[in-house]
Amino acid sequence: MRLVKFAYTLSFLTIGTTAFLIGCKGAGQGEVSSAVSTPPATAVAYAPVQTLLTAKCANCHGMTDPKDGVSLTSYAGVAKIVTPGNPSGSKLIQVMKGGEGHKRMPPMGEPVPNTDIKMVEDWIQAGAKES
Repeated sequence: MRLVKFAYTLSFLTIGTTAFLIGCKGAGQGEVSSAVSTPPATAVAYAPVQTLLTAKCANCHGMTDPKDGVSLTSYAGVAKIVTPGNPSGSKLIQVMKGGEGHKRMPPMGEPVPNTDIKMVEDWIQAGAKES
């Protein structure tokens, strides 16, 4: 009877050890486990960002006499107040969120929804490209 229990225990340990070793395959030095890899960044197009800025900001920051000299109706104007790759360091995000001594924009009407601010942040993080 003891021999049978020993045989079962030995079989169980052998199967368990084999399963463990197979599961560890490929996680050695020089390889990156898929569990810790970073998903690729999704490209964010400029067109939806410009559509949002035109809808929410162009009343004050249009082509004719823009408030504070900031026109948000073209890429050239928007590019002046963003730091590609650094959303939190971009004046556009600072005023959209209203943080760090900035009044939240737009000053009248509904504020820009957080999902739209996130879209602009993602665009800036991805390099704030015009295409």
